[in-house]
Amino acid sequence: MSLSVTASGESSRSGLPRFLALWVFVGIIPALLAYGVGALVGTGLLRGLGILSLDFWLVYRNVFRDIMIFGDGIGAFAFDLPETSAAVVFATGTLLAASLAHRRPMFSWVSSAPTFRIRPLLAGLVLWGLPLAIYLAASGSASSDGYSPPVMSRLADPLQLFFGVGGVTVLILLAAASEELVFRGWLLDRLRDARCGVAVAVVISSVLFAVAHREYQPWRFVDLTILGAALAWAAIRTGGLEWGIGLHTGWNLAIEFFGDRTFRPILNDADWINPGAPPSAELSLTGWAIYLLPTLVLIGLAVFVHRDARLRRLVGLSASAAAEPRPSA
Repeated sequence: MSLSVTASGESSRSGLPRFLALWVFVGIIPALLAYGVGALVGTGLLRGLGILSLDFWLVYRNVFRDIMIFGDGIGAFAFDLPETSAAVVFATGTLLAASLAHRRPMFSWVSSAPTFRIRPLLAGLVLWGLPLAIYLAASGSASSDGYSPPVMSRLADPLQLFFGVGGVTVLILLAAASEELVFRGWLLDRLRDARCGVAVAVVISSVLFAVAHREYQPWRFVDLTILGAALAWAAIRTGGLEWGIGLHTGWNLAIEFFGDRTFRPILNDADWINPGAPPSAELSLTGWAIYLLPTLVLIGLAVFVHRDARLRRLVGLSASAAAEPRPSA
């Protein structure tokens, strides 16, 4: 199932130069500005609440990153705000540039259904976010170092709840949606339109997805590539990004709220537990198993839902997944 429509021959030949020119002005430059604005707003919030009074760039380059990750929920919101703002503007600008260059509706990069499907998004969020949260909680509780999920400290008062839970949830949803729009909406479609084959398109978009996360430990890079391939498969098979956005959001929410110091060194860099320490280049076989299990289960879930007619109806994919792409404008 194609996610979109192919541009006309003339548009395809001249679309790339037009796209690159537009991309700079409506995607890249605005995203850089959005990052700066987000950092200023985040810093202002922290200063206004009396949490930190550090210099602007110092906050976002070293000290703030080292002290915030497992602490203040308001700090987590402020730290995520610049990158999420940039990601949203970049994704929107990319789709706008692509739509203008190839003369097709922006929504055609999102779904082949007539309207955005909320139910697959919510189903992906719940069906994956909840089991992963339980898995993380169980893994953390089994650690001899004790377990303290970040969500607990963010229920302490109304401000923590508002920014550390509500605000962070919104940012994670927006960030996940932005990544899906860029890598599984626009990029995957363009690669397939270039006639390099579905498999090659999935591999290239998934590798670039891993590269964009700046995670270069071998196990982390492989895991992100596999995850990107699973989400690309979900986008192609369901004719849209809604299911993948839900799965992606559920994944990130579970890690954000239920990962802790004992588990995150496996899920992410070593400096989650020892700020400033170089990441480990080795991982035991048990570590590999713990690390890759969620991704493999996610792939199984996506395949199982797609193959079972009752589950497809339950998550709202049965009818709209078979919808034909709308004609280009």
